Amino acid sequence: GKTFDLCNKSIKSLSTNFPGAMPDKLVVTLLLRALHQTLPNFSKENTLLGTSFCPDEISNEKGDLPNLLYEEFGKTFHLGGLAG
Repeated sequence: GKTFDLCNKSIKSLSTNFPGAMPDKLVVTLLLRALHQTLPNFSKENTLLGTSFCPDEISNEKGDLPNLLYEEFGKTFHLGGLAG
């Protein structure tokens, strides 16, 4: 129905305007794989995640990249957002 059509239009627009865009969970999976492959001693216990995400609610909902990273790494160092 209407919702399905809206979702299809959204996905098409995303693919057209942001080629190569990936779901947040895939980004985290690929990041962790790369860290484990290139840094043999990598662990969340010896790593401090530095982030610089916009602090507004659009990017801070459950399941969004910042929250997935926080869940994976635990402690974080917030570098700031758009205005510093």
